[in-house]
Amino acid sequence: PEYPLDDVIGCIKCLDNESAEIQRLIDVSKSSSGIEGRELRQAHYRLGLEMGKLIETDYKDAKFAVIILMRSGLPFGQGIADYFDCPELFYLNNNVDSLTGEIESNSDLSSRILIICDGVINSGRTVNEVSTALSQYRTIIATNVISSSFKNDSLQPIYATRISNHSFVGAKQRTISKGKGPDTSDRLFKTL
Repeated sequence: PEYPLDDVIGCIKCLDNESAEIQRLIDVSKSSSGIEGRELRQAHYRLGLEMGKLIETDYKDAKFAVIILMRSGLPFGQGIADYFDCPELFYLNNNVDSLTGEIESNSDLSSRILIICDGVINSGRTVNEVSTALSQYRTIIATNVISSSFKNDSLQPIYATRISNHSFVGAKQRTISKGKGPDTSDRLFKTL
């Protein structure tokens, strides 16, 4: 079903954007900012640190491992991992079998809460695929920005820096036009 934005907000815990510094970092992260490279990576990383603080309020004394969806989840996910000083796993090339195998073969990882991190969640196809593959473990989702059109296939907690009414397909272009906009990974790593 289609959810109005207010209903989606009730299902997702967001950072407090009342803080001037958090709002500045969010503004840097927006596609419309035109900012890329180091400054954008640093904003994502610092928002990841803040997200770690938010997650910790709900999971006191828990042990985590961060699963970073490559490439756009890298700086944000590393901010969260550094906040908790926890293991990092990397989801590469849509290889869910490699990811699940790595977790299954390490009892320390499989006993932790797994934080699935992405820089941007639009439709949720990838994050839902990973969540489904890891359904036997405790997982939560953390993202820098989530589209209000996100379709969640499961009921795990979701943490987001912000919710956006906008959703577009990432492309090698600098402005948003005709349902396409600048790809977050390309902005993060200056490959536009």
